[in-house]
Amino acid sequence: MVTVDGTITHPTFNRLSATFIVDGVVHSSNASVAPATPPFPPNSVRLTDDDPSELTELHSLTGKIGTGDFSLEFDNGPEMEGKLLPGLDSPVMVSGSGAWCAS
Repeated sequence: MVTVDGTITHPTFNRLSATFIVDGVVHSSNASVAPATPPFPPNSVRLTDDDPSELTELHSLTGKIGTGDFSLEFDNGPEMEGKLLPGLDSPVMVSGSGAWCAS
């Protein structure tokens, strides 16, 4: 099991970007989500996953962007969660897809 801290940002109404360092390798995920929610600045995020080899390719995701926290789960296992400052006025359930890349 891998658990690491990273950063997530929501630069536009339908895009999320997250970055983590796992075993010395930078892993990034760029996701498209719906419905659209207000952008937010960088926040801390925790990634939990069974195997870093799952941090590849395009996968669907579901989750919640809330009043003070968020959680996202990819269909192949990785999960992200964290506090959200500032939060939304009311929680929104989102779905979409996210591509992982390593550098």
